[in-house]
Amino acid sequence: MAERLIQRATTGAHGAVEGAWAKAGELAGGLQGGAGRLTEKRDEWIESAREAIRQHPFAAIGTAVLIGLALRSLSSSRDR
Repeated sequence: MAERLIQRATTGAHGAVEGAWAKAGELAGGLQGGAGRLTEKRDEWIESAREAIRQHPFAAIGTAVLIGLALRSLSSSRDR
C-alpha cells in the first residue's frame, strides 16, 4: 500500500514538473517573439527617422534645437 502511494505521489510530482516546464517553455518562446517584434519596430522607426532627416535636414535641425531649448528651460526651472 505504501509503495502504491509513493508511486502515485512520484507520478503526480513528475507530471506537475513536466507541466510547469512546458508552460515555462511557452512563456519563454512568447517573450522571445515579442522581443523580436519590438526590435523590428525599433529598426523601422529608426529608418523612418533617418529618411525624414534626409528629406528635411533643416527642419530636423530646427526641431532638435527647439527640443534642446525646451529641455534646458525645464532643467533651469527645477534649479530655482
